[in-house]
Amino acid sequence: MKRESKVAQRDNLLIKVAAWRASKKTTRSRIPDCLWLEILNLLNHYSIKEICRDFNLRPGNVEKAKEKLENPYSKKESIKTPSFVDISELLSPENERYEIEMKLHSKSLTFSSSSSGLESLLPRLLTWMNEQ
Repeated sequence: MKRESKVAQRDNLLIKVAAWRASKKTTRSRIPDCLWLEILNLLNHYSIKEICRDFNLRPGNVEKAKEKLENPYSKKESIKTPSFVDISELLSPENERYEIEMKLHSKSLTFSSSSSGLESLLPRLLTWMNEQ
């Protein structure tokens, strides 16, 4: 699977955040945890200043979200990993190989498969989850 460029990742996330902002019910709605996780992942490639400028965020809010992610067991509210991740965008005929990493508590499992081997992936994931 080809890796998406950092700029393309940021641009796609900007579109997702803009779509969320356009569809939110109230002006004080909080950014969903799944979007925060993606925004915070961009900190590996961009400064907080750039992230705040591009996504129209306050540095303090980014720091709070980062702290919640780094300290999930603190008494403060923590960012929860989404229980469902839509991978339909990744499932396209031009992708010849797929790699899925799954984390549960302190354990992680990585599956690498060809596009023809995806049918066997779900039963393997469910088996692994039940064993944990």
